[in-house]
Amino acid sequence: MNKLTAAILIITSFLSSYTFAKSEMDYNAQVMTRSFPVGFFTAGNIGRGFTLWKTNRLPHGRLNPWYGYIRPSATVQSSGLVNGGRVEVDLMPVSFFGFYVGKDITYRNIDMGPFNCEAEYCDGRINRTYIGSKFAITVKNFFAMSNFRLQRTQFDQKGKPFADERATIIAQTGRDNLFGGNLALGYKLSDTMAMGTLFIHNKYQKSGDRSQMKLLFTRIQDESLNYVVGLGTFKSRFDHEILSAIVGIQWTGEKGLKLF
Repeated sequence: MNKLTAAILIITSFLSSYTFAKSEMDYNAQVMTRSFPVGFFTAGNIGRGFTLWKTNRLPHGRLNPWYGYIRPSATVQSSGLVNGGRVEVDLMPVSFFGFYVGKDITYRNIDMGPFNCEAEYCDGRINRTYIGSKFAITVKNFFAMSNFRLQRTQFDQKGKPFADERATIIAQTGRDNLFGGNLALGYKLSDTMAMGTLFIHNKYQKSGDRSQMKLLFTRIQDESLNYVVGLGTFKSRFDHEILSAIVGIQWTGEKGLKLF
């Protein structure tokens, strides 16, 4: 068992037995599709947040943002021939800013369209170990959310570079380091609807490959369901900008301590 995975499981076990901490479970499921590069996946996530310092709930179920928590979680994800899972721990000193660390394993059994699968590996197992930070802020109806990640990506075969199906770029033979980040800026039109723009950037350190995505999106919330549609451009590793659209649905059973 990977050391990081074992550490996350130990932390989860310790927190579960720590009866002095207030905890809340959360779980959700989502479906997402993208027109270019063509992609589709379903995922389910479950976690439990443990309060680090006092939580105060405001009237009408709103959550006071002035609290901190630690949250171990597990996720499974599938798109049919590409399947994987991850374990992760969030450490949030305050609910709107924090750090995370995780381990992800993906098994691929398909040759992927955007890549030359004779020149680089497209199938096989990918191991991802990562650390990152995330932040969210709301000022009146304006909001901003960011997520930045440093990831070590390792492939189970050597001899030629390998394709990363998530970032849609090529990593150096055997192992490479990815820097990824996204930033969303938007405006809340009502309690159930928001619009904004999303920027996504990924780059591998050794191979130098990079990709970018810029989208205008609309988000609609209906009780436990969130709908997102977006339209923009995807900039490939060949510096070609191509029109791309995304559609996603997320169901939230319990939100728990997560603010975003």
